[in-house]
Amino acid sequence: MSEYTVIGKPALRKDSHDKVTGSAQFCADITLTGMLHGAVLRSKVPHGIIKSIDVSAAKEAEGVRAVVTGEEVPYRLGRSIMDQTFLAIDKVRHEGEPIALVAADTLEQAYAAVRMIKVDIEPLPAVNDVLEAMKPESALVHDRLEDYWHVDTIRPVNGTNIYDHFTLRKGDVDKAFAEADVIVENEYDCAILHHAAIENHLAIAKVDGSGKITVWSPAQSPYYIRGELSRALKVPENKIRVIVPPIGGGFGGKLEARAEQLAIALAMKTHGRPVKVAFSREEDFLAGTVRAGVHFKMRTAARKDGKILAVESTNWWDSGAYSTISPTVTLKANVILAGPYEVDNVKMDGYCVATNKQLGTAQRGFGVAEASYAHEQQMDAVAKALGMDPYELRMKNVMVDGCKGHTGEKMFAVGIKECLKEAAEGLGWEGHPTSWITEDGKIRGRGLGTFMKFTGTPSYTSATIKLNFDGSAVVSYSTTELGQGVGIVIPQIVAEELGIPLELISTVQVDTDHTPLDKTTTSSRATYHLGNATIKAAEDARRQICQWVAFKWKTPVERIEFKKGGIIVQLDEQGKPTGKQARMDELAKNGLIKNGEPILGYGSYETTNIWHKPDPETYQTERLTAMWFFGANAAEVEIDPDTAKIRVVKVVAAHDIGKTLNPLGCLQQVEGGVIMGIGNTLLEEFIHRDGYLMNGNMVDFKIPTSMDSDVEIEMRLIESSPHPEGPYGAKGIGEPAMCATQSAVASAVAHALGVPVVHVPIKGEHILAACRKRLEEANDR
Repeated sequence: MSEYTVIGKPALRKDSHDKVTGSAQFCADITLTGMLHGAVLRSKVPHGIIKSIDVSAAKEAEGVRAVVTGEEVPYRLGRSIMDQTFLAIDKVRHEGEPIALVAADTLEQAYAAVRMIKVDIEPLPAVNDVLEAMKPESALVHDRLEDYWHVDTIRPVNGTNIYDHFTLRKGDVDKAFAEADVIVENEYDCAILHHAAIENHLAIAKVDGSGKITVWSPAQSPYYIRGELSRALKVPENKIRVIVPPIGGGFGGKLEARAEQLAIALAMKTHGRPVKVAFSREEDFLAGTVRAGVHFKMRTAARKDGKILAVESTNWWDSGAYSTISPTVTLKANVILAGPYEVDNVKMDGYCVATNKQLGTAQRGFGVAEASYAHEQQMDAVAKALGMDPYELRMKNVMVDGCKGHTGEKMFAVGIKECLKEAAEGLGWEGHPTSWITEDGKIRGRGLGTFMKFTGTPSYTSATIKLNFDGSAVVSYSTTELGQGVGIVIPQIVAEELGIPLELISTVQVDTDHTPLDKTTTSSRATYHLGNATIKAAEDARRQICQWVAFKWKTPVERIEFKKGGIIVQLDEQGKPTGKQARMDELAKNGLIKNGEPILGYGSYETTNIWHKPDPETYQTERLTAMWFFGANAAEVEIDPDTAKIRVVKVVAAHDIGKTLNPLGCLQQVEGGVIMGIGNTLLEEFIHRDGYLMNGNMVDFKIPTSMDSDVEIEMRLIESSPHPEGPYGAKGIGEPAMCATQSAVASAVAHALGVPVVHVPIKGEHILAACRKRLEEANDR
C-alpha cells in the first residue's frame, strides 16, 4: 500500500474543462475599456542602415492615437547582453525587426497607417552562416560589442560576431587521444526551428497617471520579464506589473519580452489608454524567437574494450541578430555534450555567434536535445568502429552514483543505467538486429538515445496557502502553467500535506503585484523548486492550525500533532494519543478561520547555499546544480526506399523521475515531448536565402499533425534513484520528455541505412542514395 493518499495518483488538470470547452480567457480574448490596437512596421531586409523614416502621413491618418519610432524609446533589452533596442535605431539586423509603431482605434486603422510610413534603408551584406560569421573578413552584425552592458559570466569578443566563448576543461584530453585505440571524428548540424506555439506573441500595456505600467502577457516567466523591463526602462520593479492569463503554449519561446516592450512603447503615448499588440503568424515567424541552429565538430577517443577515454567538441550556435539568452543555451549544451557517461577527459569550446537571422533562444531543453543528438551519433559511430553492440557500449560507460561528472562534481541520484536498460528492454533490443528489410521491401532500424540535463542553479521560488472559512484552500505562486501540469501537481501536494480534498484546492492567476516571488518557469524546475516551497508553506499552515487547536482545546501546542490525512490529535505527557482528535473539515465547521487569526502558510525554497561558482576557464566546480535529470529513449523506424518517407513505429521513453507525483500528467508530458521531438528530427527547419526567411508560415514550415502522431509510445518512469532533496524524491519531466527523442530516432535511421545522420531534420534527399545502397548490399548478400 502506498504511503501517500494523493501523491502518485492520476489527477485531471484543473484547467482541462475551460480549455477543452473554449471558455478559457486567453490574452487575445481580453478587451479593456478604451483599448487601442497596435501595429508594427517591420524591416523587409535582413541587414541595412536606416537612412530616414517619415511618419508624418501616419500621424494624420484616421483613428491614429500614437506613432512611435526608435529614437523616442532608446531603451535596451537583453538578459546576457543589453544589445537590443525596443525598435531599430540607425540599423536593422534581421528581417522582421520592428522599426515603427502605430496605435489606433481599430486594428485595420493601425495597419493602414503603418503602410503610410516611409522608410529608406540602405541594404548591407547579410551574415547568413554561423561559420562564415566567425571569419575575420565577415561583416559585423554589431559594430561595437564592447558598447553593450553584459553579465560578467560571458565573454563577448569585440570586433567579431562572437557573443560568448564558453570553455570546459577536465583531465588531459591530448594524452587520452594519444593513448586511444579508436578515434571517431564527425560533424553534425541542427537546423533553426520555430517554437510554433498555438498562441502567437502578444501583450496589452497600460500606463496610468502615476507612471505605473501594467502588462497583460502570456509570459512564461513574469518576474523575469518584469526584471528585464525594469532594467531597460530604469524604473523600480514595483512600477511594473505583469498579469498572466492562460498561456497557449510556450516551449521556451515566451521566456523573453517580444510584444511586451512594443505595447509599452505605445502605451507611454496614449494618455492612460491600454494598447494591445498581437503578432500575426507571419510576424511570429519573423520576429518571435527560434531554437538556434548549431554546428558541432566532435571527437571521441576510446579503448578497444569500449571505455570512452575522451570527448572533445567545438560548436557554433546561431544566436541570430541579438544575444537573447543564447549564451546560456550554449553553456548548458556544452556542459552535457559528453553525454551521461563517465569520461575522465573532456574539452568543450562553445561559441555563441551573431548572424542576420531570427533571434535564437531557449527551446524545451536549452540545447540538450541538440547535444544529445551529437553525442549519441558519436556513441553509435564508436560502437561501429569497435564492432560492439551500441547498447553494450553505452551500458559500459554510463554514469553511476559517486562518479565524477563533467564539471567535477560528485554525482548522486543517477538513474541513467536503469533508464537505458528499460528503454532497450521495451524495444526488445537484446537478440535482435539494429537493421533489417521487411517482406514488403521497407527498411527498418532501431536506435538508442540518452541524455543528461541540469536545472538552473542558484534559483528561488515561493508559495502561499490560504485557508478559507469552509476549510478549502487557495494556493498562490508565480510559476506559470504552460501545459506541464503545475496547476494540478501543486494542489496535489497541498492535499497530501493538509488532508484537504483535491477538489477544494484552487490556484490563482499569476500576477507580480499579488503572487509571490519566483525566478522563472524554465529548466524543468517547477515540481522540484515550487514543490519544495509548497511543502514548506503547508508546514507553516500546519503550525498555525496546531496553535489554534491548542488554544481551543486548552492544551500546550507541543501536545498537538498534525497527522497524515488532515487528522489533528491530542497527545498526553508521554506523547501518546489521548483519543481526542479532529479532522480538518470538522475544524472548519467549528470556526478554524472565523474565530481565530487567518491562516496563511508561506514557504520558499532557494538553492544559493548549495551552488559553487564554476571556474570561468574550466567550468569545474564542487556542485553545479540542485538536480540532474537522466533518461533514455529507444526508437524503431521504417523507411520507404521509393519515397524516402520515414515512419516512426515505436518509441520507448524511460525517464529517471525520482518519484511520480501525477502519472497521468507524466504520460501527457512524455507523449507530447516524443511527438515534438519527432517533428524536430524529421520535419522542422527554417530555410534562409541571403538572410531572408523562405518558409515563414504554417504551410511551408512543417510540424507534426495528428497524421504524424500514429506512433506507439511506451512510457517507463524510473523511481530507483529518488532525489534526496526533491519533494517526495521527485525530479522533473517537462523538458526531459523530448530530450532523447531526436537522438533515438536519428540513431534508428542511421542503423537502418548504415550511414551516420549528420543533419537534422533528416530530409528525403539525404537518404534516398543511402536507401538504394542499403538495398543493393542486402541483395548482394
